[in-house]
Parts: sequence; structure tokens; C-alpha cells
Amino acid sequence: IQFSGAPPFEFTLAIDGVPQPAMLSTGSTFELLATAPGTYTVASVADATGCAGTGSGSAQASLLGAPAISAISTACDNSNAFYTVSFSISGGDTASYAVAGTPGALMPGQPYTFTSVELPSGAPYSFDVSDANACAQASISGAFSCECTAQAGSMGAAPIN
Repeated sequence: IQFSGAPPFEFTLAIDGVPQPAMLSTGSTFELLATAPGTYTVASVADATGCAGTGSGSAQASLLGAPAISAISTACDNSNAFYTVSFSISGGDTASYAVAGTPGALMPGQPYTFTSVELPSGAPYSFDVSDANACAQASISGAFSCECTAQAGSMGAAPIN
């Protein structure tokens, strides 16, 4: 917000037409961190001399939640010696998703999908998903063991000569 006149400035914002509590700016500019979605307008302003006025212009604020992990799955290779972990990512700023921890590939789409590199059966995995907004990161961890493919079979009770 850019003010003109003698500081400090007392002003009132409206969010979607609803007046908010008065705020104070000691300088001629004020940067507002939006805490709710909606259209923000300056409803009133007064400077240190008592000169009052109204604001012009508006800003539309949209809030993005933190990234979220869903649809977690594991898949074993043909030998059941290795497995991969896959999951979907939604929420947050999709253009800036980052996955830390166990390496893998992030594929854009609706939703974004992450698939890990092959891990040895039974080995642990850990993933932390974040975005440029620095909201709370989403995390998962664990380990997975592929089932053994060998079968011992059966043997009759009669002795073999």
C-alpha cells in the first residue's frame, strides 16, 4: 500500500467489503501479508495531521495450503529384490514442489506424482515434500519388504530309495 501525506497513517482495510480493525503504518509504504482469501481494498486512511481520505485500487488474495501426500503405493520388481514408492502430491504451489530424502522423479500432472528410485527390499524410505511458500512440509517414511517368490513345495512321507 502506498500512502501520501504525513506519517504515521491509520487505515482500515475491507476484505470482500467487510471492514477490518484499523491498522497503523509508520512509513509511506506498507506491505500486507494476507491471512484470508478475498478482495482487499483500503476503506479509509488518515495521516498524522488528521487529513482523511479513501483508497483506490484493490488486490485479490488467494491462499494456498501446504502440500499434501496421498495415494501412497509400493511396487516390487520381477525378482522381488527391489521396490519403488509412489505417491501423489496436491495443494501448495505446484510450480515449486521439492521432494527431499530418498531420490526419485517428480512428474507434473493433476495431481503431481513422485516415484522413488529402486530400493532394496526391506530398506527404509523417507520423503519430505515442500514448496516455495514454506508452509508446513508433508512427510512420509517407512520400509517395505517384497514377498518371497520361491516356494518349497511339498514332499510325500514315503522314503526315497
